[in-house]
Amino acid sequence: MGAIKTMKEVESALPQKKEINYVRALDKDRNPILINKEDLAQVVGELIGTTTIEKAGLLSPDLFKVYPHFVNAYDSVYKIADNVTDWYRAPIAVLCNDSADTCMDFLSFIYIPDTGLAASLKRILKKPLQVKYYIKGRDLFVSFTFNNELPNHAYILSPYGVQLVGTPDIIDDSFTEITETL
Repeated sequence: MGAIKTMKEVESALPQKKEINYVRALDKDRNPILINKEDLAQVVGELIGTTTIEKAGLLSPDLFKVYPHFVNAYDSVYKIADNVTDWYRAPIAVLCNDSADTCMDFLSFIYIPDTGLAASLKRILKKPLQVKYYIKGRDLFVSFTFNNELPNHAYILSPYGVQLVGTPDIIDDSFTEITETL
């Protein structure tokens, strides 16, 4: 007869997999059960809870959108407003560096059904030449053309969230540049 193995020895001999369908667990009466990974994720998420100003937790998708996004600000284009709805208006703030100087831009916008998307750009502090804003349809974009020889980053605060869509070479005649209004 072979030696009796401990549960730790048995479990350590099991193969480790990343793709699973079920996890073995114990129910409240300590009976063994199988729970699928989606249900397990829901249970864990409910135990952790959603983050609030008073408590740490998981960040809801709606809250994630409104947090400042720390992004690479070189050779990149980000969508900063996606499918703007009629009459919706909310400011977007972009904070970046141009050499050793801080740059801050505020972009206000509104989509009017008869005339389309209108935007107003205010540049505070320094006006970086390597940061440009564009409208395409109901979407707004920011383009950073800083070279990537030195790290360069930006904070973007948008109620729509931020999505990397490519490099500045995607900007073509279908995009309309937003220039500063005085």
